[in-house]
Amino acid sequence: MTTVPTQVIDKNGRQTTVHKSVGKASANQRIPAPRKESVTAIHRRLSDSDDASMSGIRSYFKDFSTPEGSSNFCEGASIDLVEMIGGEMIRVTGLVEEPTRNPNSASQSAIEHHAVLKNGYVYDVTARQFEPDADFPEIVPAEEFFAKWDQIEVYGKDDDGEEGWNSLSDEL
Repeated sequence: MTTVPTQVIDKNGRQTTVHKSVGKASANQRIPAPRKESVTAIHRRLSDSDDASMSGIRSYFKDFSTPEGSSNFCEGASIDLVEMIGGEMIRVTGLVEEPTRNPNSASQSAIEHHAVLKNGYVYDVTARQFEPDADFPEIVPAEEFFAKWDQIEVYGKDDDGEEGWNSLSDEL
């Protein structure tokens, strides 16, 4: 398993370096159904969490709160976010609809994006690169997020124990 040195903010707001491995998913994993709670309740729960707080997340990722600042940083930001809140890193490609803002001037099918899947929700601290009015961070049910993309993959080990990207598109 590959480890990556990552800067994180602990529950007391101190920046530390940790060595992390991304993901623990298998190719046969099912997406968990989202909990029945509002985004406000999720923010409140994270604020009370020992692992991370919304204010800590907003502070750590503050440079990504604007469309310009969030462009092309989704992979690194998602690695850091997995370390802060847990969950699994996901990669999506092929936007179904034209984004409000496309920083790369790439065709919709060529757009690749990373975010974090946890408890049936997708957490995205760089969503504003595509939708300037998106919440910061954006937290939406996985089903809603995945409906926007043609291909969905999760990082982890496959059935043979090989680490890498595993498709979830066939399971949805």
